[in-house]
Amino acid sequence: MSYDRAVAGAARSTKPCTSMIAPRTPTRPAEASGRSWSRRSETLIRTGPFPVLMVNREVDHPYRTALAAVDLSAPSMNAIRTGTALGLPGDNRLALVHAFLLLGKGQMFYAGLSPDTIDRNVAEERLRANKELTEFLEANGLGNSERSIHVEEGPPSEVISTAVEQLKPDVLIMGTNARSGSTKALLGSVTEEALRSLDTDILAVPPPR
Repeated sequence: MSYDRAVAGAARSTKPCTSMIAPRTPTRPAEASGRSWSRRSETLIRTGPFPVLMVNREVDHPYRTALAAVDLSAPSMNAIRTGTALGLPGDNRLALVHAFLLLGKGQMFYAGLSPDTIDRNVAEERLRANKELTEFLEANGLGNSERSIHVEEGPPSEVISTAVEQLKPDVLIMGTNARSGSTKALLGSVTEEALRSLDTDILAVPPPR
């Protein structure tokens, strides 16, 4: 499927919530510091009221698998619902990834705590993060599912990047943040990093307005 055909298909859609498609361009070469992205795509995502699908690879078949980044926020849940409404993979074809941080982990190393002790603290924090994620999903009607859920310790950008590398989803679903009192969408740092650096297709969903 060509990018022109994909864009034309989106334009013809009668769905009330239709994403715009920002195709990969030759101006996005891979660089040591990350992948640059076109100013047009950035403008669409920052200022548009619609979800934007960043197409980074040739599309030769319908999306079969999806990965959604969940941070226990309304924007992340809105992104999942929007992706489902747009026909992206759902149910057990939609995996979730959630990152958590062990506060004070660096100080634990400096304090001379053993690796086993630190690992136990990470394990306890993972249990807490899993519990919070389960409660969040249940509260939003996504608790009863056999979908794959990945809860990992580390900075969100790194956890998401690793999950994409391991799971190889056809599309990554992420929410953006809103600047209070403004009509413009303010990209969250994690979403912006993913858009700049990951080589998978990404659906960036702004919060409802």
